[in-house]
Amino acid sequence: MRRTFLKGSLAAVLAMSFGQAAMAGDVVRMVVAFPAGGPADALARAISRQLETELKRTVIIDNRPGANGAIAVSAATKDPADGSVFFLTSAGAIVINPSLYKNLSYRPERDLMPVSLVVTTPQVLVVPVQSKIGSARDLVAQSRAGCPVSLASSGIGSRQA
Repeated sequence: MRRTFLKGSLAAVLAMSFGQAAMAGDVVRMVVAFPAGGPADALARAISRQLETELKRTVIIDNRPGANGAIAVSAATKDPADGSVFFLTSAGAIVINPSLYKNLSYRPERDLMPVSLVVTTPQVLVVPVQSKIGSARDLVAQSRAGCPVSLASSGIGSRQA
């Protein structure tokens, strides 16, 4: 059985996906590629409560933030591929990192198995009301004209970078 990353929706789907493998031990570990206290952590904890009910096992949340999810993937793939480890991440660690970094310790298509989509998060571009920018095209034009443009990002390789 390949290792899994949790990009899942219902704990029941997860429980059925792993059947006896996840039932074999007393503890299931959910590796989360984000810090404790944030939205992804809250989501993981909500899923874990339902997963505990479905599997009748304790689910431990293991937050491993950093390196756009690469640290969490490394932690998740070091354990035996027996279905007792789930991995909750964004697209960064799975889709973006392989195109940015040549020497990753993992290959998503080899080391991870998608289970389910948990949540979608829309991305929004906003500017101050008093700005003359009315579209993304205006923002690009202003930037090309040499006008300063400030941007907030959650880091290299993230969807906001």
